[in-house]
Amino acid sequence: KFLLLLAAAFELVQLDEGIYAALVEPRPPMYVFANALIVIDDEAVTVIDTHQSPSAADALIAEIRGLTAKPVRFVVNTHRHGDHVYGNQAYRK
Repeated sequence: KFLLLLAAAFELVQLDEGIYAALVEPRPPMYVFANALIVIDDEAVTVIDTHQSPSAADALIAEIRGLTAKPVRFVVNTHRHGDHVYGNQAYRK
């Protein structure tokens, strides 16, 4: 059930080796507005913008775990609007 919800929240698109965009689907089933970027390097993961809510960030973290076991070490917020930062707390886990 949860995996179906993930697929409906955003589409994960590979842009290059180790670089993915999490693009918000129209009318997602959870509180998600902003897109995010995932960068996987040799040692860790960087997430750029963390979505609108902890539940959306949790969905993205689950997608990241499907790509790699490397830890998310860095979160970058492009600006302070809630749709880009309210998922930050999910990455402390």
